[in-house]
Amino acid sequence: MVVRFKIFQAMMFRRAGEFDPSSRGVYSRASSFIVPTPSTLAGALASLYAFSYSKAEGWVEEYKMALDNPMFKGPFLKVNNLWYFDCSLEQLLISQHNLYEYIQNISEIMKARNSREIRKLNERKEELVKKIRSKNIFKMQERIGIGLKVRENDSKTVDEEKGKIYNAEYIEYGDFKNKNNVVEIYLDVINPGNLRVGRYYIRLGGEGRVVELTVDESKMSMIEELKISDYANTLYVASHLLYETGKSIKDAIEIEIGQNVEIYGNVDIVGVGYSLARERRKPIYQALVPGSVIFINEGKVNSREIYEKGLGIGKEIGYGTIIPVELKGNIMT
Repeated sequence: MVVRFKIFQAMMFRRAGEFDPSSRGVYSRASSFIVPTPSTLAGALASLYAFSYSKAEGWVEEYKMALDNPMFKGPFLKVNNLWYFDCSLEQLLISQHNLYEYIQNISEIMKARNSREIRKLNERKEELVKKIRSKNIFKMQERIGIGLKVRENDSKTVDEEKGKIYNAEYIEYGDFKNKNNVVEIYLDVINPGNLRVGRYYIRLGGEGRVVELTVDESKMSMIEELKISDYANTLYVASHLLYETGKSIKDAIEIEIGQNVEIYGNVDIVGVGYSLARERRKPIYQALVPGSVIFINEGKVNSREIYEKGLGIGKEIGYGTIIPVELKGNIMT
């Protein structure tokens, strides 16, 4: 089964932040992730299928209760039949055609033994990033607005409670003026839970944007889509990989996969949204940013098994989605 969110317009997938002037001042700003977080997509599905939100032991369990123990991988972006993956590490979307070259380049940086070689390889990586960015598969739009409210006589005035001037950053994929442009955000459904085949129009993300949601019986797995080998020695982080703060991400990953690893990437602090059942924000985690790469020092892992299982906290709804890749040779020597 697969879930597809068809995008018709610029979207807002809000990062952590507030419009509230009490916390940010009179002028407030909200910016967008490059792709929606897994909790944004799972939340849209839960709102569609769940009759009520029940308190559970934790926020992941709330999704599991609402959607009857689902297992999602993603999100993945498809623009005009070409797959793209979140690479927030470089602030870009990386295509299926460039993915292996990107990972191979990073592998060579990790193996470099002196500063001159590292500098040369980093320059080569920057050239690749520049080439990918030049294709301009997405762009950010900055919009300035004023928070308004409707009076009884239907006139509008500034809403003093919700704020005055604000700046909202939207993301636009491809060229929506082109009628042939098709943009869809996918979730690969490993276990459908209570999802039912159908087509709906729903609001997704911030600012009331409407998308077409389709749930169908199509089979989709990135293992087949990318023709991935049965075993892998490299793991591309395709969605935020979450762990509790105050712990070593490297140690946590090694425990989960049972292998010694090296990591190329950045760690960020990420919030996972708002709990309707508890009426408060969900926890904040440290996260390995999408576009980071995990190298297994020796040995390999089963590609399908680690893809379907995922890593870290929230892997049931799509966090910690991993694209396994087999690089040739001993990658860390």
